[in-house]
Amino acid sequence: MSHVRLVETTFTQAADELLRDREGAARKLGLLAATAASSIAADRFQEILPEALLPSGESGEGSLAPDRVDGLRLAKACTWSVLCVTLFSLLLAGLGVPAELMVPLAILAFPVAAYVLLAARHGLNEASRLTRSISTFFSSGPPL
Repeated sequence: MSHVRLVETTFTQAADELLRDREGAARKLGLLAATAASSIAADRFQEILPEALLPSGESGEGSLAPDRVDGLRLAKACTWSVLCVTLFSLLLAGLGVPAELMVPLAILAFPVAAYVLLAARHGLNEASRLTRSISTFFSSGPPL
């Protein structure tokens, strides 16, 4: 992977941590930005960030093709979303909520739950990118 892509990945991972640890992630982003600005000012474009700050090793998903990783992440989020919505619907049914109300609620709750699960697991940036890819798929017309 090229150095610039590793730098981009490092910044993205740090930004995604803002959801979990706002103060720590903001400090890390500040450190990364200052280090990158210093390297660029010194004309060190081949080493914008030192190796110590770059992500090391490959995650389990790293060996898969990007579209398969996206599919895997979406499948997991959708599965958990269906499970959560189903359990919540059963709870509401036990409380006597009419089906006429639960069906539209479940239809709205499914994508929201999937997005929240993606954001919690992979960060807001990745959750937004994945949901945009889904909406683009469903809104596109048939191939000509």
